[in-house]
Amino acid sequence: MTTRSVMGLLYTAKALINLGYELEPVMQKHGLPIDAIDASARIQRSKELAVLTDIFALIEDPKMGLAVGNTMGLAGYGPLSMLLMTCSTTYEACQIGIKYQTLAYLYGDIRLELGKQHSALIIEPVPIPEPLAEFVLLRDMSGTGRFIQDIHKMNDKQIDLTEVCFTLGAPANKRPFEEAFDCPVRFGQDQNRLVLETHYFNAPFPQANRNAFEMYREQCDKMLLEASRSDDSLVSSLQHYLGMFNYEIPSVTEAASTFGMSERTLRRQLKAEGSNYQSVLDQVRYEKAQSWLQNSQVPVEDISNKLGYQEPAAFNHAFKRWSGTTPSQFRKAHSNR
Repeated sequence: MTTRSVMGLLYTAKALINLGYELEPVMQKHGLPIDAIDASARIQRSKELAVLTDIFALIEDPKMGLAVGNTMGLAGYGPLSMLLMTCSTTYEACQIGIKYQTLAYLYGDIRLELGKQHSALIIEPVPIPEPLAEFVLLRDMSGTGRFIQDIHKMNDKQIDLTEVCFTLGAPANKRPFEEAFDCPVRFGQDQNRLVLETHYFNAPFPQANRNAFEMYREQCDKMLLEASRSDDSLVSSLQHYLGMFNYEIPSVTEAASTFGMSERTLRRQLKAEGSNYQSVLDQVRYEKAQSWLQNSQVPVEDISNKLGYQEPAAFNHAFKRWSGTTPSQFRKAHSNR
């Protein structure tokens, strides 16, 4: 059961909501209330495609992918964003981005083609049903262009695309495409390409920091390993599902409904795997609590709230039961900052 960052789905849903689309019923249908989803969570690929299919049934216009992609900035990608910003040059950032591309939102593969005067980032989409495929391609191309520009803005650099090429046939109106990329756009090409001048790749990043680079690369390696793991057990699936939420944690009844089974069946299958709902939830909470305590300065009371506890005392008691120490003591002993 491979997983993907949930950020692509969140960006898509929130951008369309801001454009006036009523998506909450769709998200609720899939057991994913949008305001409760943890931005650092991962989602099963099949689950995300099912949600995107239902979302597209409401919007119908593939060109909306351009507007959605333009909202996909750096926020939310955590260690991957920081890893890219601590690279030494644009070229290194592209190489790193390609290596860790499965930690982002693209539905396809991205590669770099260097030339003497012009170079290109080429996106090869994976097969998904039409017309959703066109919407996703436009989202990913637009989002990649925005992502590249944001990386450079953070390093006080500006980068401009020379042209953008699509394998899609030419639309009746090219203007939305040219406005989205701020450059000429060509259609009916043999590849989907974001073209820019090669000299950009030698541009040094003022925020380059090898110590920070190595730290964030280690974190991305761990995330890459986690994303590639395959485990179809209900316990694993439930862990991924519960890990997607902050504040409002789904009840066992809600979780069972999301997995298409009764609460009784869910409990029985978890028991057959040597677990139960509360144990899975405790494990998810413990892992998220450890991450926040080690890697952030989020107050303990706020962590308690994010994990769905009504009172900080209840969280403190649970954490001490899990780890043998209080959250504050754990942070003091293990903080990375």
